[in-house]
Amino acid sequence: MVVEPSRYVRVLLKDALRTMGVTTFWEATDGQNALGQLQKVKPDVIITEFDLAAMSGLDLVKALRNDERSPHRYTPIIMVTSSAERRRVLEARDAGVNEYIVKPFSTKQLFGRIMEIVDRPREFVASASYNGPDRRRKADQDYMGPKRRQEDKEKEAAEAALASRLGSMAQAQTARQAEQKPTPPKVKPQAAPAPKPKPAPPPPPPPKPAPKPAAEPEPVIDPSAMSQEELANMLGKNKKGG
Repeated sequence: MVVEPSRYVRVLLKDALRTMGVTTFWEATDGQNALGQLQKVKPDVIITEFDLAAMSGLDLVKALRNDERSPHRYTPIIMVTSSAERRRVLEARDAGVNEYIVKPFSTKQLFGRIMEIVDRPREFVASASYNGPDRRRKADQDYMGPKRRQEDKEKEAAEAALASRLGSMAQAQTARQAEQKPTPPKVKPQAAPAPKPKPAPPPPPPPKPAPKPAAEPEPVIDPSAMSQEELANMLGKNKKGG
């Protein structure tokens, strides 16, 4: 479907599409007319002008993308405009268009946009703030935020399932190896050798004999200092003793 107010541009678009093998067309001059026709037909691609009367091209795209009951919610949309302003490009992207092309354009440029849709389709994102093809054309290797794309969730689920399966396989392999491994014979514990007796200490040396007391010197008797009675008694003892 070609939604374009200028008849001249509609002819150019149809001629370019015919060179690509397209044979069936639907035409609309504004957004309201396009919505009316889209209730009856289902085109493979919608090419719409940015500036339309009564209903802009952005409003047409949002009406198709945000209506969950719309049969054209996922239909590829190419936005055509005479302005290459960055603001307009971002508005068209955020409305949910697949590709953007600036007038004047060549058949080769139009063909390239259509082949992007055919050869490299982007996943459709449905959220509270945006409905349309994934705006991320390239993966940002430095992105550290949450993974919200469906393909990211599917990849994480696949990696988790693979890790779980590998873990189960490893456990089963370990169990099989444990079953196949022969049980080593039980070895009776050997008693620890008795400790060697310590050698008896040598006997203590005999005590040294006590030194004999020195003999007392015999008293020296001085007869001149003795009385006659003491002298007689001493002489008498000596006689008795022999």
